Amino acid sequence: MTRVLVVEDDPQLARALVLNLQARHYGVDAAPDGAAALRLAAARQPDVVLLDLGLPDMDGVDVLRGLRGWSRVPILVLSARQASDEKVAALDAGADECGRVVGAVARHGDELAAGLFTLDEGHLVLGGGLRAPPRAAGRCS
Repeated sequence: MTRVLVVEDDPQLARALVLNLQARHYGVDAAPDGAAALRLAAARQPDVVLLDLGLPDMDGVDVLRGLRGWSRVPILVLSARQASDEKVAALDAGADECGRVVGAVARHGDELAAGLFTLDEGHLVLGGGLRAPPRAAGRCS
């Protein structure tokens, strides 16, 4: 079973992602902050990480750097941040992909989770069919 680590401090969004990923037969762990994310990643060895940049205890870019210190797990950044320099920083820190999360996502979590990604032979395949091997992508929308 593919394991996903959802790192999201917004309880509504985290719940929507977790429930919808579980309904699609992913194993899911959720972390509400960066410290918990790093602990869970080390303990559970996820196949992919969905990471919010705006966490209460540390910046998501710091989580990325921490993960990249020992793991090549595909990391998909989902954030409401719009500044391109923040997206560049996330990519420079090791994100494989960046996507923008809008406020309505909690109400439409099913559509988000359904089209978010799959893993195909170690490659992160985004909902639109974009296929990227771990750490080779580096694209943000």
